[in-house]
Amino acid sequence: MVAVRLALVLAFAFDAGACLCDFTSLKSDYKTAAAVFIATTATNEGGAIQLHVERTWKGPYKPGDVMPALLPTGESCDFNFRDARTYLVFAFDESPHEHYRVLECTHTGNVADERVQQSIKEIQPLVGQPAQFDRLARAVTVGISCCPR
Repeated sequence: MVAVRLALVLAFAFDAGACLCDFTSLKSDYKTAAAVFIATTATNEGGAIQLHVERTWKGPYKPGDVMPALLPTGESCDFNFRDARTYLVFAFDESPHEHYRVLECTHTGNVADERVQQSIKEIQPLVGQPAQFDRLARAVTVGISCCPR
């Protein structure tokens, strides 16, 4: 009887939209992402989350750009952004020239998280250029010295 209850609970949990992750390496996420950047979230008038780009490593965005609104797709593996937080974002090109998708099962995360701070430190060697960290990156990353331009 206990096994039947457990099976029903697990079936309900997976049916409720739980995302099953097969995490990849930071290098793999970086290589396959269309854009990698740090951004602060804000909610627009329509209630969609916008990403205000502050630092970039890869992709079309530059500091000061606003990534178009991320509308919920209803899919369980979409990353759940919260308003007024700063994130390291790995955005994947789902449909050329239409939109990017940010997934739960990647290295995307809140920069206040220690794991994300470690990812920020490890991105620079993947890029192969001297680190040029802005005020935000210096504030959230410990132990990285900034290189003069």
